[in-house]
Amino acid sequence: MRILGIIAAILGVIGLVLSILTVVGNPDLQAPGPWLIHWPMGWRIALGTVPWGAAVGVSVALMAFSRLPRPAWLMLLVYVLLFPVYFVLGAALPSLGAVIAVIVVLGIVVPVGVWLAAFAIGRAIRKR
Repeated sequence: MRILGIIAAILGVIGLVLSILTVVGNPDLQAPGPWLIHWPMGWRIALGTVPWGAAVGVSVALMAFSRLPRPAWLMLLVYVLLFPVYFVLGAALPSLGAVIAVIVVLGIVVPVGVWLAAFAIGRAIRKR
């Protein structure tokens, strides 16, 4: 599980970095600096999907390092339901501040919340 956790953590961090680099220098958001990443599919689609992948990676890493029982891993199904939320929020935000807030909330806060819920489920299963 440690190897899975390390791989997922690396992929999650890469996703968060790519999300931030998508915003830096973006002319549509009037962000300062040079525009570093040009997405062939459009930056709005990337800003909706890359944080979702990063969030899944961070959650998997936290769950793998916690060594949760198998039923607790079902909490990852929440991300299937959250994909439209990530996609719409990433594609529809008009300002730089809102985009940064969404990256932080959807890329860090939501995965920690999913992990806490899975941890509570795992703890309840172990106590039984």
